[in-house]
Amino acid sequence: MELFAVLGIIAAVLQVTGYTVYYKLSVAGHIKPNAASWLIWFYGNAIVCISYLSIGSFSLADLLPVVCAISNIVLVVALWFKRFFGPIEPYEKRVIASDLIITMLWLFLEYSNVGSVVERSLTIPVALLIHLLLMASAVVSFIPVIKDTVSDKCAEDKRPWIIWSLAYIVWFFAELSSGASWNLVYPIVYLVLHSSVFLILIAKKPKPYC
Repeated sequence: MELFAVLGIIAAVLQVTGYTVYYKLSVAGHIKPNAASWLIWFYGNAIVCISYLSIGSFSLADLLPVVCAISNIVLVVALWFKRFFGPIEPYEKRVIASDLIITMLWLFLEYSNVGSVVERSLTIPVALLIHLLLMASAVVSFIPVIKDTVSDKCAEDKRPWIIWSLAYIVWFFAELSSGASWNLVYPIVYLVLHSSVFLILIAKKPKPYC
């Protein structure tokens, strides 16, 4: 088995482990999942996954986004039925709306003749363009959870965020073997976002038992 495939599998296993730890901490009442961020990620990660895989052929190096999308959906559904989410703020609804607009734009460009016209004009694949837009939207989606992490000591726990950060580091090296620079955008952006939550948590004073 090629090295990039091994690294891809390791990254995917780490990703699932992070979700498992997060779920257990949520059920135990040690953290307070942010409703807006997780609902955005609920469909957002699936969209990013489809966008990412539509750019090139699938390989084991690309396993993480697929696993991430599936794990995210399972986690959100499980926590939703257990009523672990609070109300969504107005600005968070606008973030969700922006994601939906991007989704409709992607579908329109991908499955219409307009997409080929835009692709020739911009000289880059439409899927890559939408993928980069989704990455920008991902940055915005982290605002609610980062805000909660800063203001509430019991909002998050560093353990799952450490695991997810490690997963994206491993995936970054898996994608290095592809030779396409755009392949590295996803792991870099998500590594920065996940590690930012982790760094905020370790910079704060130890939280009380929540």
